[in-house]
Amino acid sequence: MDGWARAELALHLFAQNPARIGGVVVRLRAGPARDRVRIWLQAHLDTVCISPSISDDQLYGGIDLSAALAHGRLIQTQGLLHPGKTVILTMAERCEPHLAAKLAHALEQRQIAGLLALDEGADEDERCPDVMAQHLALHIAPEGRMSDDWLTRTSGGDKTNEPEKLFNKINAVPAGTVKIDPNHLSDLTELAARFGIDSLRAPLLAAVVAKAHAGLCGRDQTNFTDIETAAALVFPQRATQLPDSQDDADEAPPAPPADS
Repeated sequence: MDGWARAELALHLFAQNPARIGGVVVRLRAGPARDRVRIWLQAHLDTVCISPSISDDQLYGGIDLSAALAHGRLIQTQGLLHPGKTVILTMAERCEPHLAAKLAHALEQRQIAGLLALDEGADEDERCPDVMAQHLALHIAPEGRMSDDWLTRTSGGDKTNEPEKLFNKINAVPAGTVKIDPNHLSDLTELAARFGIDSLRAPLLAAVVAKAHAGLCGRDQTNFTDIETAAALVFPQRATQLPDSQDDADEAPPAPPADS
């Protein structure tokens, strides 16, 4: 599966159940692809767009001074955070740590339905803050040429496992009813450790993604394909080592004895 197909799959999984998956980091420069992501999500979810310069009064609500002076009483404005809203954060690479922490907290407390972080960074140092990104299960950064029908394809009801056929929701099973094999949970935990990921959040998010993938394919039980897909979408951006590097270290022959 190429980067654009993987990105398309990630967005469909997120749109299926944003509250469980938490969110997506989309690393794309400003342009048609990024705009297509935003427009597509706005068509499928109840969204609100914010920028890194948003104030606390805009987020949480506050006193409307103009209305209060006009009516002679305190009038509160309603904040943009709402349990039914999916937040789209533009220019996520410019998000300050204090705002990232607030949005991460809003996800944990179910004050928002989900979060899409549009990361437009050009350099490696320009990235979505980790304190927020760790709460978002999916991370996509497609490269190369975008196909003309990207993010607009439908399957017509064909039940196959090909990436372009996964997006028909007629036969979808709600992710909350999908069962995951305990052995699959163990596999995800072990694989996360091999990637050098020391947080339990990663395998838990991968399990959620695996169930969402199975549900989108019309299955009520996860299989190996679901686990493989979930690991590919969740672990790479969190990895601190390649899986083989630790294995090679464990299997390295002992050093020869020193000469007397």
